Amino acid sequence: MALTRLNKSVTKLRSLSIKAACVLATTAICSTASAADNMYVNFGLGGLNVDTDEGRLLKLIGDAGVNVTDVSFDTSSTTFFLRGGYEFNDYLALEALYQDYSSTRTLLVGQVIDPDALPAILANGIPGSGDAYGASARFTLPLNKVWFIDARVGAMSWNSEKVLSFPSLDREIVQENSGTDPVYGLGMRFFINHSFEIAAEYQYADFDTKTESYSVVLGYRF
Repeated sequence: MALTRLNKSVTKLRSLSIKAACVLATTAICSTASAADNMYVNFGLGGLNVDTDEGRLLKLIGDAGVNVTDVSFDTSSTTFFLRGGYEFNDYLALEALYQDYSSTRTLLVGQVIDPDALPAILANGIPGSGDAYGASARFTLPLNKVWFIDARVGAMSWNSEKVLSFPSLDREIVQENSGTDPVYGLGMRFFINHSFEIAAEYQYADFDTKTESYSVVLGYRF
C-alpha cells in the first residue's frame, strides 16, 4: 500500500515537473519572439551635399602663397548606410549605423609658388570622403497607425580621406583624418505592412567637412 502511494506521488511529481518545464519553455519562446518583434534593419540610399565653398578655398590658397586661377570639385553624389535598431516602445529606439560617404577629389589649376603649403590647404579647406559608424537614439511621434515622424541624435566615429590634385606639378596629395562627432536626423516613415516600411530622411553631420544627406530608406521588421 505504501509502495503504491509512493509510486503515485512520484508520478504526480514528474507530471508537475513536466508541466513546469513546458510553461518555462513557452515563456522563454514568447519572450524571445517578443524581443525579435522589436528589432529592425534599414538600408538607405541617397544624395550627398558636401560643403564646397570655392570662394573660401581660393582665399585660403592665396593666403598660403599658392597662385591658383581655378578650383573644381569632383564629388560623387551618393551615399548609403546600413542600420539596425531595437524599439523599446512606440516612442524610443536605439540604433547602430554604418555609413559610406562619396569620394571627393579637388583639382587646382594655376601656378604653385609654395608647394609645401598644399598639405595645410588640404587639411583646412578641402572636402573629404570616407565612412563612419556609430549609434543614435530615435525619438518617434506616431501620427496614426502607419505614419510616423522620427528625430535622431547620436554620435559617429568617422574616417576621412582628402585628395588634392595639381596637374601642373604632376602631384597628388592624400591626407587621412579621423574623429568622433555628433550627428542629427529627421525623417518621415510609412508602414507598408507588418514587416516592411519606407522612409524619407535628412541627416546632418559636421565631420571633417559639413555634410548633409537626403535618403530613401527601406526597412524590415522581424
